[in-house]
Amino acid sequence: MNEQFLTNNEPLQERPKGLLVLAILSWVNIGFSLITGLIKWLSGPLSSTQMKESKVEMLTLMNEMKDNGMDSFHDFFSKVLHLTEVFNQQHYYVYGLTVLFLIVGLLGVYFMFIGKKLGFHLYIIYCILTTLHVYFFLAPSEVPTLMTIWSIILSGLFIFLYSRHLSWLKA
Repeated sequence: MNEQFLTNNEPLQERPKGLLVLAILSWVNIGFSLITGLIKWLSGPLSSTQMKESKVEMLTLMNEMKDNGMDSFHDFFSKVLHLTEVFNQQHYYVYGLTVLFLIVGLLGVYFMFIGKKLGFHLYIIYCILTTLHVYFFLAPSEVPTLMTIWSIILSGLFIFLYSRHLSWLKA
């Protein structure tokens, strides 16, 4: 008696527990990111004084790493520093797009949660957009490679895990 039905009156099988776990993990991650993105978007760009303080902290960290023989991270952090400056200059565009992409991700997870295959496609679009987001504002040579690789690995992992439940999702 507790069966749920799709719009064409076919009974919906019980939601896989793995899908429930993935949805909760995704909602927590995307939800916190959305809250952070909205706060940053509404708070506006950093002032020139705040940017200088941030730059000094980053340069101090870079020098400490160099002194400790960790030269390989110098390039990474110099790219992160440049990324921070560009993102601050394009603040409202960057965080506006971020919020929009996160909403696409939330919708994708929601649709998968209720059993719609459209959610899987939206989630893939969300993963692609959030990975490529930095390339909208920076040349590929200016983006930290490690950041892109990490994003691709996490996105690929979650897409793979969600794909395990495609048989449960309906068109």
